[in-house]
Amino acid sequence: MTSGISSAFVVLLTTAFFNLFLPSVPNKNTASTYHDQTQCKSDSGVYSLALSPDDNYVAAQWGADTAKLWDRKSGQLLHTFSVELDPDLSQVIFSPDSKRILTGSSNYAVLWDIRTGAKLQTFPPAGSNIEDYVRTYVAFTPDSKYVFTGGNKGATKWDAQTGAKVNVFPGTLANTGDQHIQISANGKYLLTHSDRWELWDIKTAHRLFSFPRTNTDVKNHWFLDESASFSPDSKLVLINARVGFSVWRTDNYQRVAVLDTEEAIRYWYFSPNSRYLATFSFNGGPLQETALWDLSTNQKLHVFHPGHNLVGPFAFTPDSKALWIGTDIDKDAEETTQIGVWDIAESKMSTIFILDQFGVEGESPFTHDGKYWLTTDAPGRLQMRETETAKRVTLYC
Repeated sequence: MTSGISSAFVVLLTTAFFNLFLPSVPNKNTASTYHDQTQCKSDSGVYSLALSPDDNYVAAQWGADTAKLWDRKSGQLLHTFSVELDPDLSQVIFSPDSKRILTGSSNYAVLWDIRTGAKLQTFPPAGSNIEDYVRTYVAFTPDSKYVFTGGNKGATKWDAQTGAKVNVFPGTLANTGDQHIQISANGKYLLTHSDRWELWDIKTAHRLFSFPRTNTDVKNHWFLDESASFSPDSKLVLINARVGFSVWRTDNYQRVAVLDTEEAIRYWYFSPNSRYLATFSFNGGPLQETALWDLSTNQKLHVFHPGHNLVGPFAFTPDSKALWIGTDIDKDAEETTQIGVWDIAESKMSTIFILDQFGVEGESPFTHDGKYWLTTDAPGRLQMRETETAKRVTLYC
C-alpha cells in the first residue's frame, strides 16, 4: 500500500452508514481491558509506522525528536533513536534487508544499526546552506546498498556502507520548501519534487521526464502538485494536484487517466497488485468521500458514503482482495472505532469490527502473511492486532 501523504489523518463517521446500509454484516466487538495503557502512548503522537520487511520489528516516530524500535512479537523496546539536535522527524523507514533504519528530519538523515542501535552514517540533504533546509525525505534502493535524501535543492544518492556521495539529482527550491522523493519498487526510477515532479534514471542520474505542472487557479487560490507515488509494480506514477489525480506510465511518460477534477485535499493507497486505488477526498465542503478505483479500466467501482460524513481508507489486504476502511464513533459515551472490511470481488462489506480505540491514524501496514496489522489511535497508542478477529495482541510502549 502506498500513500501519498506522510502526516496522520483521523477519519470520522457516525454508525448510521453501517447500520442503515449494511444490517446483515457480522459485527465483532473486540473491546478489552489493558493495564497501564496511559504509559503506552506518546502525548506528541505516533507517526510513520513501519514493519520491517522480515516482519520481525516494528518502528515508529515517537514525538518530534525520537524514533523507537520494538520486537514485533514480544513488544519489547529494543532501541530509542534520538535526534535531539535536529528535532523535526519526518520519516522512519527500514532497509529492505531489515538490518538498518533510516530517519529523516529537518537537516539530516541518519542511518542506524538495528542490532546494536548504533548510528552508522549521517547524510545531509542536497543544498548549499543549512538554513535552506526545511525537511529531509529519505529512501532506500531495493538492494539496500544506497540511500537517497531529498532537500529543497534536489536529491542525493549515497553509498549506505561508506557514506560516500554517488550522484546528485539537482532540483530548484520548491514553494513548500520540501523535496519529496520516491523510489520505484523495481529500483529503476526516482521521483523528485521541487517546482514540479521529475522522473529520473537511478543508475545514470539522467532526467527522463518532467511532468507538466497542473496547478490551477481555483477560487483565486494556487495549488501546486502536492504529492506523488509509484504503483507497486513500478508501471505507473500517480500525481495529486488537489484539482485531480493524474496517472502516468513510466515506460513512455504518457498520461493515461485523470481521476476526479474537484478541488480537494486527498490521500490514497495502491493495492499490492497495483490494480486498485483507494482515494479519500475532502475539501471542507460537500465533497467528502472515499472511492475505490479499478486502474485497469480507470473506472470508479464504489463510493463509500459520500456527503457530509467521512469514511477513510487505511489499508488493502496483502492479497489485494479487500479494502479496510475506518471511522471514529462515540457510542454511549465510549470512544471506539468501527472498521469495515470491503470484499472487492463481491462488492460488499464482509465484516465490521468495533475496536476499543479511538481513531485510526494514517496507514496501517499488514504483516506479509496477512495475519496481523499495525495501527495507532488518536491517544497515541501503537498496537498490533489480529486480522481475523481485530483482537489486540501487542501494545508497544
